[in-house]
Amino acid sequence: MTRGSGGHPRKTSTFDEEWARVVAGYGLAAVVYLFIGHAIAGRLRRH
Repeated sequence: MTRGSGGHPRKTSTFDEEWARVVAGYGLAAVVYLFIGHAIAGRLRRH
């Protein structure tokens, strides 16, 4: 029964941690894409 839980006793805490991890991951990706977009736009504007 406990084999599929992954060693986490409470599902609520793990769900919150996973959700926070997903939000942080998407936020980080959004910031990276934003910086890349600005860098590309700046280069295109200079040429």
